Amino acid sequence: MSDFAAQLVDRVIPRAPVRQWVLIVPHALSAKSMFDPALTSTVLRELIHAVSSWLRQRSRRQGVVGALKTGAVTVIQRFNSALGANPHFHTLFLDGVYTLPVGRAPVFHPTPAPIDEDVARVAVAAFRRVERRLADREPGALQRRFVEGAPVLVAMAEASVGGVVATGPRRGRRIVRVLGARADLDAFVLGRLCAEVEGFNLQGCDAPPGS
Repeated sequence: MSDFAAQLVDRVIPRAPVRQWVLIVPHALSAKSMFDPALTSTVLRELIHAVSSWLRQRSRRQGVVGALKTGAVTVIQRFNSALGANPHFHTLFLDGVYTLPVGRAPVFHPTPAPIDEDVARVAVAAFRRVERRLADREPGALQRRFVEGAPVLVAMAEASVGGVVATGPRRGRRIVRVLGARADLDAFVLGRLCAEVEGFNLQGCDAPPGS
């Protein structure tokens, strides 16, 4: 990008800090998401709502008033580094909110970086929202036809998400990994800016350079 173009972008879209939020969902939900775009959209929508609400609440506690707006862009990664089926969400969120003064340009208000407990609260909010949305949800007709017409593909996706062998004499057995599978953890806060609740793993890590 030329210097002139960069200056133009900065005038039209002022630079603001961003943070990457990564959500990994439980195996059963992940397997269903492989073949159900509407389900994937539902989970993403509730993640966006949970983080947005937390940002607005945090800003209001700092004294920011009025209509508060934020923004995000998401990349849905459908496989892990070993090419195992693993739909999860990488969302770059503005690390703050905008107020919209009448007749003036929007004003950005940065928020302090989250702490571990903040990420845990957002993880709980995302889990509860998704759980409510899915409580009475039934697959659509198109989704049912696909699943019924491709049982082998669906079974392989479910095995891949669960980390087990799909076919052959070792069917259903855990995939052997050099470093071993991660042990199940009951801890709520798993590490720096990382929390898990009922299989919903959420990270509020710093955004990658150049974001």
